[in-house]
Amino acid sequence: MKIDDYQNETNATAIYTNGLSELTEKIRGGLSIAQWDYAEYGSNPTVDEAYEALAKLESYLTRVYPLMEMIGEVGEVAEHFKKVMRDDGFDFSSRTESIKKEMGDVSYGWAQLAERFGWNCSEILQDNIYKLRDRLSRDAIKGDGDNR
Repeated sequence: MKIDDYQNETNATAIYTNGLSELTEKIRGGLSIAQWDYAEYGSNPTVDEAYEALAKLESYLTRVYPLMEMIGEVGEVAEHFKKVMRDDGFDFSSRTESIKKEMGDVSYGWAQLAERFGWNCSEILQDNIYKLRDRLSRDAIKGDGDNR
């Protein structure tokens, strides 16, 4: 499967955004200035300002969810590594299939995060290869910093 095809396929199961859309529609439907008390700023927003704030919140939440998904799944991969060390005498043989499945879940979160920013996964991977090749050509693979 090509990576961009995979990314498109993940959209079919990205149902977490549906609940968010329903919530924001309910909020928008019942929005009144009195409900948006910005006491800490000393004023109430206009309807347009409230809608703008809601749109920013929705954009943030649709991005943070796949990030948290990905982080959680990386944690599950790490759990398998911990158990290989603690319980399995550094033998991965009984856990390779489980690790592979968790890596798929990590990929899902990553693909959905890219989707939420409007990026193609293939572009991210290509840009990363260009960056790594450039660092190698300048003998800058080792070191610190994103822009070395």
